[in-house]
Amino acid sequence: MDITQDFGPRDPSVLYQQENHVSQNVVAGLTDTTLHVRRGGLSFAQLLQKTPRHPRVLQLLYEMGFYGVLRCGHIEIDNHLITALVERWRPETHTFHFPVGEATVTLQDIALLWGLPIAGHPIVGKDKKKSVEEWQDYCFRWLGYRPDTSSLRNSNLKMSSLIQRLLNHPVDDDSNILDVMQEARICALCLLSGVMCPDAQGSHVPLFYLRYMENICDTGSYSWGTAVLGYLYRELCVASQIGKINIGGAMHLLQIWAWSRITTLTPQKVDDKIGMGPIVVDEDSILPIPPYGARWTMQMSLKHTVKHSLRIFREMFDRMVPGEFIWQPYDMDSDEVRSLPDAVAPHLWTAKCPLIHHAIVEIHHAERVLRQFGMIQDIPPLPDESERKLHSINRRGRHDEDWAWYHREYVAQWANVHELVVRKPMIQPGGSSMVDDYMSWYYQITRIRVSKSLEPNTIGYHPTNLSDWQYVVDRLKQLVVSCDTVDNNDLQALNQLRVTCRGIATDLIDYSRARYPAAQMHDFIEDSSQGECYNTSKRKRLIDLNSSNHQDNNSMELGG
Repeated sequence: MDITQDFGPRDPSVLYQQENHVSQNVVAGLTDTTLHVRRGGLSFAQLLQKTPRHPRVLQLLYEMGFYGVLRCGHIEIDNHLITALVERWRPETHTFHFPVGEATVTLQDIALLWGLPIAGHPIVGKDKKKSVEEWQDYCFRWLGYRPDTSSLRNSNLKMSSLIQRLLNHPVDDDSNILDVMQEARICALCLLSGVMCPDAQGSHVPLFYLRYMENICDTGSYSWGTAVLGYLYRELCVASQIGKINIGGAMHLLQIWAWSRITTLTPQKVDDKIGMGPIVVDEDSILPIPPYGARWTMQMSLKHTVKHSLRIFREMFDRMVPGEFIWQPYDMDSDEVRSLPDAVAPHLWTAKCPLIHHAIVEIHHAERVLRQFGMIQDIPPLPDESERKLHSINRRGRHDEDWAWYHREYVAQWANVHELVVRKPMIQPGGSSMVDDYMSWYYQITRIRVSKSLEPNTIGYHPTNLSDWQYVVDRLKQLVVSCDTVDNNDLQALNQLRVTCRGIATDLIDYSRARYPAAQMHDFIEDSSQGECYNTSKRKRLIDLNSSNHQDNNSMELGG
């Protein structure tokens, strides 16, 4: 028996890139690689802890749309958890495939957790090639200093150069408005390249972001939320391919998304909120409390869950049951939600729309995760394979490219995003959250399990019995799906169902042999003679029955 075939998908029409997906190697036992998460924002977070920014700078960051991200602070990223999530990410659908269904980070999540603006102009424009001297002059105009040549690499500036500037020239009560604006731009660049959109290296800041900050009054009119989410999708899609070892993007956001929704991961909060209240700028201006994501910046305890164990995270996801995933974790009447600006645009959260980040375009598939919005999940359409080409488009080597023109089709779609909003019936109290045949369809098109649980480890945690039973349950679910498609008057279909039953029985026997080596089975027989007589004779009868059925399969006539 080829055990890898039992992991799915049985119907490849949705997960058509399975052969190149990292889960293919995990199941085959060819990799236990933990992704290296790039975190360029650590030095900036340490700076903020030592020397918090002046309220006047925070006021401008609020107007620019980045205040919520700054107030959410820093958390320790678990590379093993991120890796296990990536193994569940599917680039065909931009969703995580869990045993309970598809789920993803949505526009709602990025708005509520970080308070980023969703409504507004897309982050897209023309790459402009400049000399080192021209970039130095550009930085001097908008950042207030001229970085040395060693800090510049093409159109990218070292993050350490920006941190040093903040250390040496902090804003105080006597600073003029020009200095305040320059520091606000530097902080925004650090947040973008260190927290929201760190690349695979995590050490440099793309200076093209500055063009959206030249006029600070206009910065908040851009859709930073869609840009950050599109960048996250791209990093997940790339990292989910075989052979990848690094990942960038908003891993902070992804981890608190997982903590908020997957109950087996949720850490226990030890301390009450400290420093999470509003901030007084002056007697006429008070900044609001931070968004939902700040709930995870306090001291946490993981004594009731696990950390830094890829194998256990895989098992937890493989064994996930419906009660372990919270489809709607947010209290929409909370102070955090009520204090969000209008630009978070709740009316756009369910749009099936492009997420544009300069050269990057990814699609927000709200129609695949309707339960996250309180709507009844139906069977979504097949993925559009034309979207696959988008994954190969990036800025490398494409100087002077006008990305607004290159992606004009998607820019036009975003301009009419109100027409792309998905509206479905809402889940009623006590009613079903999905159509009747959704899970039957889902079990056919998904990869049921990822962890390689067929070869028990000699040390460490291993939920042997539960994994065995889960395998049996998975096979029986496949039998139920087969029964759902059978017409009682169709003799050929009934015969096929009989063959399926026989195949499942044979698979379970083979599974037991693969799961427990001969020596272990021999010890079991020696230690339990009464049980052995029953189990062995029962299995022999089953094998004999299978053999007999195979011999007369062509001569038997159903119904006779």
